[in-house]
Amino acid sequence: AEFIFDYQKLHPEINIEILENTQPVCIQKLVSKEIDMAFLVNPIDTTMFNAVKLSEGYMYAAMHKTHPLSEGNAPIEFSLLGSENIITGSSQNALRGMFDYFCRLTNINPHIIVSSNYSINYVNSMTENIGIATVTCAMAHQIANPNIRFHRLLTPEPGYVYCCTPHKVKMEKEISSLLSYVKRHFELEPLEKLENCL
Repeated sequence: AEFIFDYQKLHPEINIEILENTQPVCIQKLVSKEIDMAFLVNPIDTTMFNAVKLSEGYMYAAMHKTHPLSEGNAPIEFSLLGSENIITGSSQNALRGMFDYFCRLTNINPHIIVSSNYSINYVNSMTENIGIATVTCAMAHQIANPNIRFHRLLTPEPGYVYCCTPHKVKMEKEISSLLSYVKRHFELEPLEKLENCL
């Protein structure tokens, strides 16, 4: 949310309140017009509100260097996770929602050994091969464990970040200005990709 704070500094006359909620709660608040804007990831029904696609990103597999799949830097088919122990976010987490969606699309049912909002902590503390963690690029940059290797996952479809606003609401000047700022920010600073992951 740093770019929102930057916008607030540029426009101190505008009162911005940032709320963190699960994706279903954000969607419900958008549809009921309780909030002006939400940042969501697929899968979502973009017919329920106005959705501007901001960026495309990848899901990565983070694993200990002793894991058999850790060699090289080639991408890994998402379906290979079906036979692995998985460390992932809690069921309310947006990345977990995307992970579960990709599992349904590829017809796999992996064994989840950790389901937590603090899954990065588990990866940072890995001293041996206990499983594979699913992470975004931003999460990967928080992993300081030198024994962890990353591979891009070949998912059934890309991951998208959307900026969403309610349907059939006359957009106030402040919201329109913020939306333009957000779109420009993502054009100038697209989501980072991990180096050495093809």
